[in-house]
Amino acid sequence: MAGDDAWALFGGGGSAPPVATAAAGKGESASTHAFFSAARWLFCRMDDDDGGGGGAAADESGESRMMKRMSMELTQSWMDADGAARRAAVEVRGRKPRGDEASDAAKKLGEALAREDWEGAREACEEVKTACEGQLERGNWPTEGFQDLYAYAHGAMIIAELRAWKSSSATDEEDARARKTSRNEDGTSAASGRGEFESLKTRIGRAALDLSATAMLMSARRVPNWTAGVIELAESAFGETKAPASSRDDASYPRGSKIPTSLPSSGIPKLDNARAMAVEDASSMTPARFYTDYVSKKRPVIIKGLLEQEEWEALEAFASLDVFEKHASKLVPVEYGTAFDSHGTGVSTLGAFARDFLAPSNAAHDSEPKSERVAYVSQHQLFHEIPELQSLFTVPLYTLGRISVDTSAINIWLGTAGTRTSIHRDPYLNILCQVSGFKYVRIYDDDATQYLYPDVLREGNANTFTRSPVDPERVDQKAHPLAVKAEYVECILSPGDALFMPKNVWHYVRSLTTSVSINFWF
Repeated sequence: MAGDDAWALFGGGGSAPPVATAAAGKGESASTHAFFSAARWLFCRMDDDDGGGGGAAADESGESRMMKRMSMELTQSWMDADGAARRAAVEVRGRKPRGDEASDAAKKLGEALAREDWEGAREACEEVKTACEGQLERGNWPTEGFQDLYAYAHGAMIIAELRAWKSSSATDEEDARARKTSRNEDGTSAASGRGEFESLKTRIGRAALDLSATAMLMSARRVPNWTAGVIELAESAFGETKAPASSRDDASYPRGSKIPTSLPSSGIPKLDNARAMAVEDASSMTPARFYTDYVSKKRPVIIKGLLEQEEWEALEAFASLDVFEKHASKLVPVEYGTAFDSHGTGVSTLGAFARDFLAPSNAAHDSEPKSERVAYVSQHQLFHEIPELQSLFTVPLYTLGRISVDTSAINIWLGTAGTRTSIHRDPYLNILCQVSGFKYVRIYDDDATQYLYPDVLREGNANTFTRSPVDPERVDQKAHPLAVKAEYVECILSPGDALFMPKNVWHYVRSLTTSVSINFWF
């Protein structure tokens, strides 16, 4: 098939992709790319806004002003005749099966906020979220109104949780002393408020992460003005909200902790040359040939040296954990353990994650004993919330001009040595760029599906996620006897490499060191 014909089938409208050589330049900086326009508009604007942002929430008076302002904006979103929440409630009404339920719950939420009924608001938030999530289980949201209400519910949840906590008599010193001597139902001593505070932090943190993820799927014109301010309040509250002294994080940031630049001396899989992936040098590739030889044929390929050719400053910036210190208060979702030995999920600040997990992983490289603290921040939209980091990388030409808010994602993958995913497949083309550290990757052909015992999640949704329970490096012969028949190709990714994975291919990833990766789904 000719290059132009292949490009037309790919969606290029009959015109071939731009032909590029090493001398022809590089992809557009993420800091100017339209994909991040909503994030730049929102978070950069808040940084420059004297009425909030820029750290105003760090002092008590500033935090109070911010809280009142965000409460007012959320309330007006419903009370104003043309408010975004009110418009969304009208838009979803009549949409089957959960539109009426979402609309009614939004009305309940708006009215609870107006009368400062925080407990009622929290209850209504859950009802809005449940209705929107229930709609999503039956297929993609049929109207943007569901997305608007979902963001509204998460923003209101953060405000309601914080306002209820701050006004609660349970935070008074006298009640705190009483809690120290109280007893649980099983007769054991109750914690002196720490368990309650940790639960609050988790709820606020999860709501902030969900709010950010939802808002960044919107165009700049639709992102609520209050989004960044509410997220900033959540970040401040996550570390400071009237916590018992014993739960506060006073430890210093792990400055100078470097991510390993060599493979460890043990634990490295022995690669089979018969299973080697195709390898191309970035200097000899063009987007047109990339599409014709790999995308159209659904063939994975490693593009060596791509990040150097694209002049990614991230290669140097992410060589140590120092790059995250300035942004230590940012919230990140954490998966503890591996897909095969999970210790659950949680929410952490970026600073605490670097100190408690990444730094020990760096220190344990080629030493005994190995760090057993395995944790992963996976597919997180960190670059939306920190526009400053967007200048460190480009959107590679090999994404073929298809990166858009509606159909794509740009994520960071940040974890310790020993993180392992399940064998899974995603409904996107994927370019995985290895910035720091090393990863082992397997990719299976579609023919392997019959041997992988797959489970399907979100089956009614366009973003179906399929995974396998098979542990590829430690196959359970009793539970999965056919798995040994599954054919695959494999590689070890080094800093500067980019791996193209076709849409819906099975793949498995294990981090061999502390690792920073950036991927592009398109």
